[in-house]
Amino acid sequence: MPVGYRRLIFVIWQCAAFLFANAVEHVVNTDSTRLKSIQLDELLVSTYRYHANIRQLAAPVQIIRSSNIERNEAGDLSATLNQIPGINMQSGTFQTTKFTIRGIGSRSPYSTNRTRAYLDNIPLTTGDGTTVMDDVELGYIEKIEITKGPHSAWYGSGMGGAVRFVTKQIPDNNQNIASQFSAGTYDFRKFTVYTHIPNASGYTNLGLTSLSGDGYRQNSNFKRKSGIVSGLFSNKGKLNYLLTFSDVHAQTPSSIDEETFRMSPSNAAPNWLSVAGYKAYERILAGIRSDLPINQQWKNLLTVSGSWYDQYELRPFNHLDDRAMSFSLQDNVVFNKNNMTISTGIEWLHENYFWRILANNDLSELQKATELRNQYNAFFGFEGRFHPSLTFSLAGNLNATTYSVQDLFETDEIDYSENYFNKLIFSPKLGLNYRYSDQYSIYTSIGHGFSNPTVEESLDSEGFLNPYLKPEQGWTMDVGMRANNITNTLFADFSAYYILLHDLLVTKRLSESVFYGANAGTAILKGLELQLRYKPSELIQLTGAFNASENRFKTFISEDIDYAGKHLPGIPEMHAHVDMQTNLFRNWEFNAVYTFSGKQYLNDANTAQTGSWQTINLRSAYTIDLGKKIQVQCVVHVNNLLNEHYASMVLINAPSFGGRAPRYYYPGMPRNFLFTIRLAVK
Repeated sequence: MPVGYRRLIFVIWQCAAFLFANAVEHVVNTDSTRLKSIQLDELLVSTYRYHANIRQLAAPVQIIRSSNIERNEAGDLSATLNQIPGINMQSGTFQTTKFTIRGIGSRSPYSTNRTRAYLDNIPLTTGDGTTVMDDVELGYIEKIEITKGPHSAWYGSGMGGAVRFVTKQIPDNNQNIASQFSAGTYDFRKFTVYTHIPNASGYTNLGLTSLSGDGYRQNSNFKRKSGIVSGLFSNKGKLNYLLTFSDVHAQTPSSIDEETFRMSPSNAAPNWLSVAGYKAYERILAGIRSDLPINQQWKNLLTVSGSWYDQYELRPFNHLDDRAMSFSLQDNVVFNKNNMTISTGIEWLHENYFWRILANNDLSELQKATELRNQYNAFFGFEGRFHPSLTFSLAGNLNATTYSVQDLFETDEIDYSENYFNKLIFSPKLGLNYRYSDQYSIYTSIGHGFSNPTVEESLDSEGFLNPYLKPEQGWTMDVGMRANNITNTLFADFSAYYILLHDLLVTKRLSESVFYGANAGTAILKGLELQLRYKPSELIQLTGAFNASENRFKTFISEDIDYAGKHLPGIPEMHAHVDMQTNLFRNWEFNAVYTFSGKQYLNDANTAQTGSWQTINLRSAYTIDLGKKIQVQCVVHVNNLLNEHYASMVLINAPSFGGRAPRYYYPGMPRNFLFTIRLAVK
């Protein structure tokens, strides 16, 4: 075992021992009645198929609660998601992010794939498996549920797992209005207003947000306007509805080489700066979900949704003009009686994607095509408790995927039109959960997953649809333990995993603008994860997240080079996150957050790597009650207190064309400040 892993495991063990010891000491010296008042809350989850108590799930599912979300006034999604062990969300600049779960998806050049995401139950993931989470406004979110690993039996395509953002639902019957204004370094500005309007049959939530800033680097200005309408209509059943929109304009500084990263990190890539490259788009997402009881045991869950976006991107090498319309339908019948739940249903995902490439000099058309993608899923799930302490779960999903390309560019002599049909893929999942006391449970599971190729990966080097490209597939095994309310003050979640991937989808690059996909060998990903939450009193709470992993190619030959045994690039080997929250004085709250990220390799050959880095963020909040219905909160943030120089995102296998150095690095922000004022009216 490498020395770094041994050190991390030792640190985790010492932290766990410290927390357990202090919890025991605390229970000895504290009145039991008082301890009951500070118990950690019970965690409930709603997977895409059914509801469950997290302690009964035979799967690595974790939750980010509202209190942790609300402390992120800037709405930085990466800072929120990276609180969970095994999660790595890298953020290069605004609208340049990459999200991975347990390293799956790390080889994606710029975007997030291999992971499914939902806003409530509405898919955020596009028809080709790409997920755009940059438009999720955390000011509208109540909690975030994360399912880690290949669980296609639950979610269909997506080797990494799934992320579900749950919008706010205010349970009281009073109209609630909340507004927030934030201002910070680099001309950061954010204004949000959110209101909850109850009525006799449910409620309606309305939200609007305006976000802008100059960015830390050259050519990194951004603006975003977004809004949400959501609500519930309840009669004999429940009908939830959701509508969101985003209007974004963001400049692109792109990645830089090592010398620029070390000497002039605020610089943009020269070719992107010379054309003032940018991305601008509009996006609309809408959906409804009905929960209709048939009788006491049966109910029907029907979800219908659609999305539309129109985008224009100015790049140094060409212009991209693209748009897409998608439609999703899922019907799920659930039977629940005594200690048994059965779920079965179907799902259809359809997307119509149009794109064209324009020349830089005269905007003449160089390429134009439309792509149609369809995914069909038939699924079932069973969960039963044959013993009060033992829960058995079985699930499966049968997937069929079709896509076609119609070449609309008529001035050339080659027709790139092609049709493709994936072989049927069956993804099973089996799990056991044993709850041997009110506080402790252990689980194990094994499941299959797959990921379809993205738009770039589905084409060959000549621009034709590649009919021989296979989906990436794999198996995962998890073993875990959850300990809830240990001595009424401590929650712990530990897991170990082993993932075998085969038919790896790798993106190859012929030039800065030309990508294509290929299947290349197998890989093994394994690791340890630990999450702790310790609340010794009403005045202090500690949260910790630790993970260590080893990720290597088992077989991988590319361009006649054998990379077997090499580390997969783009995955930090170690990660730690510690958050201390105190309420030492009335109405005053203080947070100190420490983050450590280990080294990661930058290419398949492991000849380049980043060093480890660590940051400290401070937050201070003071709340003023103006009567019984008005509350004002003032918040000050100091981010990257020690002014650490680090790469917040890396470009894997960055090319070196024309003798230039590879552009691997997106520099993180130096020390910066943020001031926020919140107003809430009940």
